[in-house]
Amino acid sequence: MGGKSNKHALAWTDERRRQQRERILASKPWEKSTGAKTIEGKRITSKNRVKRLALLTPRQLDRVISMQFQSSKLEQAYRQADTPEQQERLKTMIEESYKQTKEYIRKCTDDKVFGTG
Repeated sequence: MGGKSNKHALAWTDERRRQQRERILASKPWEKSTGAKTIEGKRITSKNRVKRLALLTPRQLDRVISMQFQSSKLEQAYRQADTPEQQERLKTMIEESYKQTKEYIRKCTDDKVFGTG
């Protein structure tokens, strides 16, 4: 009684965490993921976005809101576009805007998510 179990020997040291983080970042499993298949799985994974937003500082959150506001202005312009060419150009700009926002959030939160921030 009171002795340390074998589980303690397998504890996550700072070095082990660093190595695991490097392995994860090198393999980039999120790029190979196909995502949740079931409705329940999709409901659960949809909360990940909110969890990441909770990790942002107020300044970072302000920037994300500004980026999303710009996206909404592009969407409004898309709905009011006169020609298919304008719509296609705006659609590309909207997609790029979403991508930039997502990358910014990931950049700001990766260290916190992977335990190094």
